[in-house]
Amino acid sequence: GGGGGAGGGGEAAAPASLEQAVHVSLEQYDLPMSMSDSLVLSELLTLIELPRSSVPFRVEEELLAAVAAHRSQRAIASASSLALVAQKLRAALYNDSTALDADGAPLLAPSETWSVAAINGTVHALVGEALNLLELEPEQAEPAGWRSLLGRLNLSHSDAEQLTPRLADGPLPSSVPPAEAGRPASAGGAGGGGAGDTLLRLAFREQRERRAAEWLASRAFEELIATVRAEDPSLADEDRRRAEQRRVYEGRRLGLLTTLLRRSAELGLAGSRADEAAELGGALLSEPGVADGVAEAAAASSSPPHEWGFGSGAAALAAWREEAAALRAARASWAEDEGKGRVEERTEEEEEKRRRRDKEEHYGRLLKLPQLVSTVLANYVGEASGELSDKQAFRELLRLMGLADALEPRLMRTIVEAVKQHRLRREYKEAAFEAPSGQEPEPLTHRPALASARPLLPAADHLVNAGGDGNKFAIFIACLMQLLGAQVRISVGCSAGVPLPPQPAEGLPPREVAPLEAALLRGETEEVRPVCQLLAEVRLGKRPSRLSAWVRAALPRSRWLGRTYHYRVDADGFVWLNLDWLDAQQGVQRPGVPYKAFERQTVYYPAEGRWEEEEGEAEGRPRAKHWSVHSIKMSSL
Repeated sequence: GGGGGAGGGGEAAAPASLEQAVHVSLEQYDLPMSMSDSLVLSELLTLIELPRSSVPFRVEEELLAAVAAHRSQRAIASASSLALVAQKLRAALYNDSTALDADGAPLLAPSETWSVAAINGTVHALVGEALNLLELEPEQAEPAGWRSLLGRLNLSHSDAEQLTPRLADGPLPSSVPPAEAGRPASAGGAGGGGAGDTLLRLAFREQRERRAAEWLASRAFEELIATVRAEDPSLADEDRRRAEQRRVYEGRRLGLLTTLLRRSAELGLAGSRADEAAELGGALLSEPGVADGVAEAAAASSSPPHEWGFGSGAAALAAWREEAAALRAARASWAEDEGKGRVEERTEEEEEKRRRRDKEEHYGRLLKLPQLVSTVLANYVGEASGELSDKQAFRELLRLMGLADALEPRLMRTIVEAVKQHRLRREYKEAAFEAPSGQEPEPLTHRPALASARPLLPAADHLVNAGGDGNKFAIFIACLMQLLGAQVRISVGCSAGVPLPPQPAEGLPPREVAPLEAALLRGETEEVRPVCQLLAEVRLGKRPSRLSAWVRAALPRSRWLGRTYHYRVDADGFVWLNLDWLDAQQGVQRPGVPYKAFERQTVYYPAEGRWEEEEGEAEGRPRAKHWSVHSIKMSSL
């Protein structure tokens, strides 16, 4: 911190170094505009583990001024971002690919508006950004939020209903005919007065539901932290100490404000009241922190008002008076609770009621704890929780809550059991989800990317953080495992005459997009062409029993027990486990999925620089058999 200085008009000016330090510290956090400057400062002091009661009020005023300056800068940037998002959203709704920003660059890329699928994704993303920037409260009524969004878009309700694209009842079509300049395209092929929701209304509703779900998850996380801290004795003691520090701070603040108001009344400053000139009573002075605040204010108010360092003028006095009234009410509540808490002042009946109430609250928290743990794991840890042991998930929970590893033993066992139950529910759900397709290979139509057995393949290092389909996954996982020292091979399987839908219309001229997509919607779309796919395999020795041991030892928390694992055995007797990617089940990947039925396959051994072909017929003569397909069923116990 630094000492306070007098600024023009008596306003305290934060030193440039302090303001810069606050700006850098807060820049990395997403501060809701609904937070007050005082609450932001409290959070900042908590992060640096500095009790607010230990900060001199002159320094606090400078910190508050720095927080206000930072939030003013952020508000300007937020307003600019919101204006740009509103421009993009209007352009997307009107299918206007010619709209330009202030620098003359296109607001939207062609890929964002060429089809209904593209417009739908663009509008949903932009509405989500707009709602984040508007900071609409999740509990706010839908009509109020809708009006706020339309106001930012400079659209009336009738404009939004009549002019923006309207979705017909039924599945969302994947394309929209190009619209004339300045006129919106209709996603359902009809005018704005068709049936169904408008694209804007649908995006608003879905994004609002998403934000509400995130808000509920945040509330559950906060409630989990409060529950754990209330049930752990050491954490409860720490919270009581913090509450006492807060009480001391509020006492200092009340003593300071009351003394400043009294001094202002003595000097007859504008906005002061004569009834505030009385000295503080002895009872109030004896409360924690009040005397320190009085002494600090007395030292500051001995100089002229413009040099006090806490502000001056009628507006400042009114703010002091309002804050002092709130602090007095808080202290009255403190005193009432403290009186109820004194054992010697309670009757035996009151003591029995208190014990019964505390017991009910204790068991109520414990009963709700498993649900809170499951909600937090599902929303904050997500799919990663499936890769963690119960102990690791428990530690991750503690890390998220900012707690140490050591908790009260019974509380720790309760949380670990809740983690276990969450894992079991997730595993049962995943098993049920995969069951219909777990025994059959995935159709080739889900990955029609390669039309040749000799495709041009990307380098594996270009796939990091880039993603892709199962073909790119085969390259990536094979290179990764070979670098780790494993024996891998890559198979190229091909089949001719596979019926496929037409190629996506990306890159086609706009005049050709609508007919192609219309044919797709009418079902006049079947194209027969060759398909080739890649898959990777890893060698696990010559004994299939090693596969069973590997599953039990290497896969997290027996996640895939009860599944059937498919592998091939080569001519030398080595077991090769299938690592193919399921393109239609992005969230349920596992090793050992069934092999697809290709007409011919070529297997490459990168480490050895050789290749071999699968059995088949060539000119009426069978080829030599190089491998056979097998499977092993894992016990669910």
